[in-house]
Amino acid sequence: MDGASRENIEMLGRFKQAFDERRLLLHYQPKIRLADQRLVGSEALLRWRTAEGRDIPPGHFIPQVEQSSLIRTLTNWVIEQSLLQYMAWQKEGIPCGPVAVNISPLNLLSRHFVSDIMHLLYKHGLDGDVLELEVTETAFMDDIQQSARKLLMLSREGIRISIDDYGTGYSSLQYLDRLPVSALKLDRIFINKL
Repeated sequence: MDGASRENIEMLGRFKQAFDERRLLLHYQPKIRLADQRLVGSEALLRWRTAEGRDIPPGHFIPQVEQSSLIRTLTNWVIEQSLLQYMAWQKEGIPCGPVAVNISPLNLLSRHFVSDIMHLLYKHGLDGDVLELEVTETAFMDDIQQSARKLLMLSREGIRISIDDYGTGYSSLQYLDRLPVSALKLDRIFINKL
């Protein structure tokens, strides 16, 4: 086993331990409509805090987790925590709009993807319109027909679908008519110089 593989396995072990010890956090970034400064939603951002209190940046662990069997458990946890936070905001009278959660390519390929999400919504008595799924354009390109079918099923339940980091991958408007897309989030390379 080479050094990189061993390092990935060790990191995944530490991540699993952090998950079991509840050292993963979600921060919620508000989405504000510029025209009237109104809060229209939020995005769940995953953070990992070590036992020593040090934060590990998502770029250091998300790519490895996305390629492992941990991704289903992690995604379901993030969605459920986001739904619970949405419910807490509603109880406090905070009009928060849907909560966006990032979805990995392996999530889209999983045969449990749609049923997992629908189970969580049903479990908490929520409609699909409280949730937005952010998918990178490269995520559904492995099997665009299967991905489109699953995203369409979720869209029919009121769940919003957004394409994240648009412009970094295939960037073709051609596939957009096959997907139930509510929003495109342009990659920062297009707006850095604005």
